[in-house]
Amino acid sequence: MTRTSDTIDPLQNAPRFSLATLFGLVTASAIILWLFFFVYPFGPLLAWFGASTLVAKVALQIQNRLLGFLCAVMFALGILGIPFFVMGRHAVSPNQLKRIHVGATASQVESALGVPTSITTGSTGDDWVYSGATWCYVTISFDADGIVNYIDHDH
Repeated sequence: MTRTSDTIDPLQNAPRFSLATLFGLVTASAIILWLFFFVYPFGPLLAWFGASTLVAKVALQIQNRLLGFLCAVMFALGILGIPFFVMGRHAVSPNQLKRIHVGATASQVESALGVPTSITTGSTGDDWVYSGATWCYVTISFDADGIVNYIDHDH
């Protein structure tokens, strides 16, 4: 005969989610989504690490090894993705840059490349600079008549 107090309930010692934990997960998820969509250019990478951290927290709380392994894989993929986010974004794509040539007008440049990041006006003409999230710069120099006379792509 088994007494009620002698039986072991496996769920009795299992960690449980509280309302505060649920609120924390929802808040963290909202911050991760905000990072992903609104923090340029590193938002997706930050969101990835935030999601990895969230998975790690849940894995530790529910003591799940598979989730812990998933977290380690997510961190590794995020670290491998850093070069893509750091060096993968050029100010002007190679296809766009091919459309610009010496002798083009300012309106042709703007239609092909868009509005420049900055414009420097000099005595001989303007320099339009296109820069992005990386160290890549494209400088388009115009003469006094607004015609391209020099194109500089720093790599």
